[in-house]
Amino acid sequence: MRTSITVTDWLLDVSGGAGDQPPARAGGREPALGGLGLQLTAALATAHSWMTSGTREHVWARVPFHGDDD
Repeated sequence: MRTSITVTDWLLDVSGGAGDQPPARAGGREPALGGLGLQLTAALATAHSWMTSGTREHVWARVPFHGDDD
């Protein structure tokens, strides 16, 4: 996972080795088994998508934050 920070948000890039297929939402299983990243991304991000690079799949998300003004 890579994280970039701007003045207003984080840009997250999570990659995996499944570059030959699009990401798929996990469904119909116990949440403790994992695989809920796409649901969390859709709920928290202001923008998100995916792409492939070679044999890697990348899911990216832009997540807003409110930094300390101190």
